[in-house]
Amino acid sequence: MALWHCAPGAARRTVSLFPDRLPLDYKIYVFGGRAEMIQLHEGRGTAQHRWTQLDRDWRILSRQRSRRSAPANLDAMFAAAERLGAGHDFIRTDFFNIDGRYQFGEFCLFPGSGLDPFDPVDLDDWLGDLWHATASVTASRGVRAGPRSGRCGRPPSPNP
Repeated sequence: MALWHCAPGAARRTVSLFPDRLPLDYKIYVFGGRAEMIQLHEGRGTAQHRWTQLDRDWRILSRQRSRRSAPANLDAMFAAAERLGAGHDFIRTDFFNIDGRYQFGEFCLFPGSGLDPFDPVDLDDWLGDLWHATASVTASRGVRAGPRSGRCGRPPSPNP
């Protein structure tokens, strides 16, 4: 979706800038214009590829745990993701952080086609509740219909 307006070969040039390793990938989950969760991908393209889900305050939500600190420009990435996600009940906005500057990667409306499992399962439930609650608000504006759950207050804590 995001590459149709790019110059031919733009994605290939981006990847070729990093022949040894791909940069960290920050996938920001935005519900109703508010960034709620980050999925940080490390080691993409290697046998050590892993991802960690974190909340806005960089608290780990998943069982997979990264030891990385939040980037200094995380608030700027949130602001950009929220601007780009305004008007949608849900959108995932991806960024790379290269030399302290964030670079837009892509939009995703249905990550993993909605089939990727989350660990713990409560994380999947929380994200679904956020989406349903946001969908009912955007439906009132004529954007999209969806049931309101009302259970989406706090993100879950991973089991130790």
